[in-house]
Amino acid sequence: MSVRPAFCTHCPISHVTSGYTPLHIPKTPNNILLVSEIGGDLNGPSGSWMNNLLARAGIKRTETATVSCVGCTPPDNLWPTDRKWKATPRSDAYSAVAYCREHHLLPAVAEAAPDKIITLGDAALEALTPARPLWCGGAAPSPSVATCPVPASSPPSTPNNL
Repeated sequence: MSVRPAFCTHCPISHVTSGYTPLHIPKTPNNILLVSEIGGDLNGPSGSWMNNLLARAGIKRTETATVSCVGCTPPDNLWPTDRKWKATPRSDAYSAVAYCREHHLLPAVAEAAPDKIITLGDAALEALTPARPLWCGGAAPSPSVATCPVPASSPPSTPNNL
């Protein structure tokens, strides 16, 4: 975790969150960016699962850039718009996601300039594209990872939706 950037002070939920996880670009990048929902998602069980998927695909995790949609750690590690969110009014939570997209996520995507973006979870997919999840009930029948290539000709803020 890093010191929070100045823009975090204007976030509507910053008073109930902690830490900051910035964009990570490895020394030898493979031009792939993993986008998780919240900081820390790439650690623990979901990170282990992702590491196994990358290894099976022949992709080195140590060469893969990472960023989260929300740079801070929300209370109880909940996505701010999750129905269980109680830390702030719902309107503040939705505003915070949009604020972080503009000030944290999209600038990080522009800085990383990846050839491919792999979104981990529905929130990450929705933060980068107008796409909605295909599976909306309980456990998915199989793990799903959406890949959104970002052509060099399009700005990072408008990745193509597959």
